[in-house]
Amino acid sequence: MKSILLILGVLFSVSIFANSIFSFDGMPEKNYGADIYSAGMGDCGAADLFRVNANFSNPSIATSTNKVMFSTGGELGYFWYTNSNNNFRDDGLVLPYFSIAVPIQNHRFGFSFNSISSGNLQTEGTISFQDSINYTLTNTIKSNLFKTSILYAHKNNFANLGISIDYYLGHRTRSWQLDFEDDGFTDAKYEHEKIFKNVGFTAGISKR
Repeated sequence: MKSILLILGVLFSVSIFANSIFSFDGMPEKNYGADIYSAGMGDCGAADLFRVNANFSNPSIATSTNKVMFSTGGELGYFWYTNSNNNFRDDGLVLPYFSIAVPIQNHRFGFSFNSISSGNLQTEGTISFQDSINYTLTNTIKSNLFKTSILYAHKNNFANLGISIDYYLGHRTRSWQLDFEDDGFTDAKYEHEKIFKNVGFTAGISKR
């Protein structure tokens, strides 16, 4: 029993600080504000039917598992975005996500926890107005939004059906700041914050 707990502890630690050990090649999911691959086409999760580590944004996707599935992964670091004029750095910390699915005959029971919005992005630029008024504009977005789901799915020959009870938790803060070089103008700052503590549900259908 101690050996099993030790192995599970090591696997969990590695999954947080390195590429996921539960995927064939690198991270099983990438988060660039939205997982386009799995959540594309209206969050239907169609592409997940062909992935080993499925995202349960559509709960009926759990029927693609024929054995007990547990997957997790995390990312640490930063993302850099570059255009012709500026470079931007985004906080790449994404907390570990968990997906569990248990098959019992044609029934699937599962649990999912994942980040659906994560980032700390700041952009800054100097703007000239009427060739004499200069100000610095700073935009900041801080977002951490998580979704926890308990799901059930049924597999049959016609179509796979699924339903989940979801809980959303987190916040999203956006701020703008103007800093004028001329003391004759008043600096300005605006901040808007949304807090999420909401219950929802998801129903889905799929066919492989």
